[in-house]
Parts: sequence; structure tokens; C-alpha cells
Amino acid sequence: MVIGTPAPAEFKGAYTVGGEGADFASLYAACDSVNKAVIAGNLAGDIELLIAADLVEPKNIGLINNTDYTITIRPDQDADRTILFTQSTDNEGASGAFVIGCDMGITFTGTATKNIVIDGFAEGGDTRRLTFTTTDGFGSKAGPIVFYGDVTNSIIKNCIVTNTIYHSSTSAYAITLRNEKNTDKCPVGVIIENNKIEVLVADNGQGIYLNGSQAATAKVGAPKNTVVRNNEIIAATRGIFLYGANGLIAEGNTIRVRQHAGGRLSHGIMGNSQTGVITVRGNKFVELTTVNVTAGDYGIQAITASGGASVWMIENNFFGGFDAGTACAGNPTKIC
Repeated sequence: MVIGTPAPAEFKGAYTVGGEGADFASLYAACDSVNKAVIAGNLAGDIELLIAADLVEPKNIGLINNTDYTITIRPDQDADRTILFTQSTDNEGASGAFVIGCDMGITFTGTATKNIVIDGFAEGGDTRRLTFTTTDGFGSKAGPIVFYGDVTNSIIKNCIVTNTIYHSSTSAYAITLRNEKNTDKCPVGVIIENNKIEVLVADNGQGIYLNGSQAATAKVGAPKNTVVRNNEIIAATRGIFLYGANGLIAEGNTIRVRQHAGGRLSHGIMGNSQTGVITVRGNKFVELTTVNVTAGDYGIQAITASGGASVWMIENNFFGGFDAGTACAGNPTKIC
């Protein structure tokens, strides 16, 4: 049965997205129906959105959930599925391709959201099968995945989050956590686990971006107590960027930074305006390459533990793979 708008009076259970005979033709349509069910009070149980085919999404997507039910997005079977976002213009309120915490196109405001699970494993599987990516343009700049505003008890795990279309001038992010603009509403306790995160799309490509800079009260509306665990992070200039964060645990990650533009300082993990306890434990900094030839404070650093009123706990990490040269210049996908 193809589900239209509005959502059914009792919206619960498993629904397929994409492919022949699917309940929803697109992830946008599926999330739009979920959002309307949440707003109308018609969400009657846990929801699974099972990605049954590769999807091309021409509109950026929002997803909200203020109920005690869980909304899970995962592949329908143990097979590769790619979700490609192609919108090239900014959103009205929240920047990003898939925004958790904003309904997009209904009221276009942040909504207290919880119990969101994005899982790249199919039921019973143990291989990353779900890829989120964007084409060149605004979507690639903002990033495929954004946790926006008051988001709690939510996780992205076992996914591939990437963009490999190269351009030189703009910033690009894979996963962003940020406060709702002009408020102190911010993601709390979001877990980012066992993903492959790759952002070589821009000279300023960054893997995970914790952004509290839009808060009405600086450092209050910063992403709080984020857990970044057991990911593979490949970035052009910063693996993890704490541009305002209140507490962080980064453990068990493998981090590669492939700088491919001079005149800048790049980092495996960079602190800036963060507060709270920042724990960096058991990570492997296996590739840190700089191509800088400019005089000044440029090059590459594994960890920059500065720029905020915080306590850093750095223990049992591996640092290796430092390199300097021009082998990566103009070729960000090259392993140096």
C-alpha cells in the first residue's frame, strides 16, 4: 500500500522506502509523513524506515520526534544503499541535507526531538551498508547529516557519511551538531559510532563539526556531552572541530587528515571555545599530512587542546604517520 498525505491515524511499524512497490518513493516523503504524524499526535508505536533502494533526494529533509517511540532508519536487507542529496540552495532555517530536529517545510522551526536511530546495518547484518552523500553545491558545504537544536537520545552508527566531489574554496562537513539559531537549544548526548566519515570535498573539509556559535548565550547553547566512538574519519583539514562544545568523549577513532592546500593549520582534533571535560582516549592518528609551504604558524597538529575554558583528558592515543610534502596537492583522494 502506498501511503500518501496525511499519514494514517495510527502510524507505526515498518515501512519500505524506495524501489518497486515501496510504501514511500523517497526518504523526504517518509519523513514528511512521520513529521505530520508526530505533530498530529498520531505516532502510535516505533517506526522503522527501511531503505530498499538507492535514493536521489532533490529536497533537503527534516525529521522530528517528541514522543517516547523510536524512529529507526536502516537498510531493508544486507545490501548497499546510497542516499544522495542534490539540493543546491540553502534551507530557510537550518542548514544541512538531512536535519534531525527540524521538520522542514511544515513549520520550519526547531522541535524538541529524541529517540532517532540511524543505523547502517541491516537487521542481523554487520557491514556498513547505508551511505549518505551530497552533490557539489550548498548540500556538500553544510553536510549530509545535521543534529539541530534540542536533540536527545539519538545516534548515527554503522554508516558511511561522505562527499568526494572536490572544490577548493569552501568549507564542507560530514556530520554537524549545532544549536538552534539564536537560542540555547542544542544537541545533548548524541552518539556517533562506527561510521566511516570522509570529507575531502574542499580544502577546508572537516569530518565532525560541533558548532555552538549561533547561540543566544555563548557556550550555553553548545552541543553537550557528544560521544564520537570507533569511527574512521578522513578529512582535508580537521577530523573533529570543537567550535563550541560542552563536553566530548572521542575514543577509539582512526583519524586521517590529508591537507591539500598551503597557508593553513590543520588538525586531527581542534579545540576552539569549548567548555567542560574533553576526553580524547585510545584514538589512532595514523595519517597527518601537510603540504604547507607558507611561512608562519601553519602545517599540521594531531590535537590542539586550547581555545576554551575546559579540561582535556588525553590518554592512550597513538600518534604516527606525520608527513610533509606536496604529494597530495591537487589530489585530495591520494593516500600520502
